[in-house]
Amino acid sequence: MSPKDLQEFLNLCIFRGLIIDANLFLLLAYGTSHKRTSSLVEEEEILLKNYNYVKDRNGQIILTPHIIAEISNMVQNRDKTGANFKTPNFKKMVEIIQKSEEYSVEKDSILANPSLSHIGFTDLSIVEAATQGQYAVATIDEQLYMKLLECKVKVINPSYLASYKK
Repeated sequence: MSPKDLQEFLNLCIFRGLIIDANLFLLLAYGTSHKRTSSLVEEEEILLKNYNYVKDRNGQIILTPHIIAEISNMVQNRDKTGANFKTPNFKKMVEIIQKSEEYSVEKDSILANPSLSHIGFTDLSIVEAATQGQYAVATIDEQLYMKLLECKVKVINPSYLASYKK
C-alpha cells in the first residue's frame, strides 16, 4: 500500500467510516487472548494503530447485523453458564459495539449478489455496506479482501501488512 493509498484509506475511515470484519473485531475486543486470535500479534498492533487513529479523529466504526451475529457466535460460551459475559474482554466488546454505527443491508441485496455461492452472508453484507455507504474496510479474510478490491473498495488486510514488516 503506497503512502497515497494509505492516506486515502484513512481519510475515508474518518469521513465515512470503517467496517471491521468479525475476526478483526474479535481481535480488537479480546486481543490475542482468544483462541481465534492468539497468533495475530503483529496484526493486532496494526489494527490498533488504525483503530486509534480513526477514533482519535472522531471516525466511526461501522458494523452490519451480520457481523454482530458472527461475533456473538464466536464468543458464545457453549456451556451456557454465562461466565463469559462477566469478563473484561466481553464488556469491552459490548462497549465497542454500542459506540459503533449499524448499517443494515437488505437481504435482497445479498441474495442478488452473484458472489453469494462462494463468500457467504456476513462477507456479502460487508461488500454491500462498503459499496453502498462508501466505507473503508479492514479484514484478514483473503476472499473478502479480493472481492472488495474487485469492487474498488478501500481495504486493508493487516496480515498482508504484517508480512511486509518481516
